[in-house]
Amino acid sequence: MKLFYIGFFCCLLLSGCPEMDKLKDDPNDATLRIINGTSRDILFCPSFSFPDTSLNMGSWFLNEQEQEIALVRSDSFKDYPRQWKLLLSKENPDFRLMIFLFEKSTLETTPWDTIVKKYLVLKRYDLSLEDLEKKNWTITYP
Repeated sequence: MKLFYIGFFCCLLLSGCPEMDKLKDDPNDATLRIINGTSRDILFCPSFSFPDTSLNMGSWFLNEQEQEIALVRSDSFKDYPRQWKLLLSKENPDFRLMIFLFEKSTLETTPWDTIVKKYLVLKRYDLSLEDLEKKNWTITYP
């Protein structure tokens, strides 16, 4: 009987999960494309704190290096590969990825506490996994 349990346990360990194996091979299961159709530079900031729509990304977002990553130049686009599907599917069906867009010049000239107080967001998107798939993982602003 002991041998049976050892054999069963070994089979479980060796069988693995095909979905997880796929994620190990490709750590980015989707690429979110942000298209900036304006003449102004914008900054992209994702948030998983839904339904809390407050600007709780804090001072890290003001970091120059983070701003460069988040920057989507005017009349251009930027791709953000990540495990978006995995992150969204772990949550309940009502979960939404919030995407905040800010005008770069606003962040350069306005203190963060004022941005928070006045909610100086160009646009906020609240998107489910299904919404993103329907949009083919592309968000176009405006």
